[in-house]
Amino acid sequence: KHVKLFDLPAFKTMQIGNLQSTKVADKGDLYLIVSHRFGSLRDGIDEFFGLDQANTKIQLVYSFWDGIQLGISRDSFEKTYSGAAKVKITKQSNKFPFNIVGYTSADINSELKKANYPNLKFADRMSYTFQLLISRRVSRNLSLQLAPSFVRQNLQDLNATKKRNHNQFLMGLGGRLKVSKRISLNLDYAYNLNKDKKSIYKNPL
Repeated sequence: KHVKLFDLPAFKTMQIGNLQSTKVADKGDLYLIVSHRFGSLRDGIDEFFGLDQANTKIQLVYSFWDGIQLGISRDSFEKTYSGAAKVKITKQSNKFPFNIVGYTSADINSELKKANYPNLKFADRMSYTFQLLISRRVSRNLSLQLAPSFVRQNLQDLNATKKRNHNQFLMGLGGRLKVSKRISLNLDYAYNLNKDKKSIYKNPL
């Protein structure tokens, strides 16, 4: 009889950096996650090396059922409210080489004002993300992940994006290198396949 043996998880935390990881909360687990994204270092001490420009996201994550987690959050950037779900599809084992997880979120931009956009509809505030997270624990110390992603933005600032690209496709890459019992180096990058060359936005690393 062949016994199915599961490998150690590829990631210990919900996110690699910017990217979601294939870790899903266990049933009954509750997480309160506080994240900070800092500004540019180039303005130096005037902006306290980016700390003055920090955006803060507070997220509550809970798992009601095995393999499924739900989350709600509030981000200071664009005063964004979000709802998210993460679903475990399969785990890496001696029978299958990858962890596969689905992730989706719906975001509401509450910063938009009717006074500035007289024709604003509620749908204009919405954006959506869909990701397939595929990871593998390559060795005891190294884990890698691919994250093909689709993002839908209903309203865009053409001064920033330079062209209409409401539907965007991205390829995310990430990894974790364990360097000691308590320390790992995490890195991720996402390449936007639809971004205009003149867009003010950069691919996040």
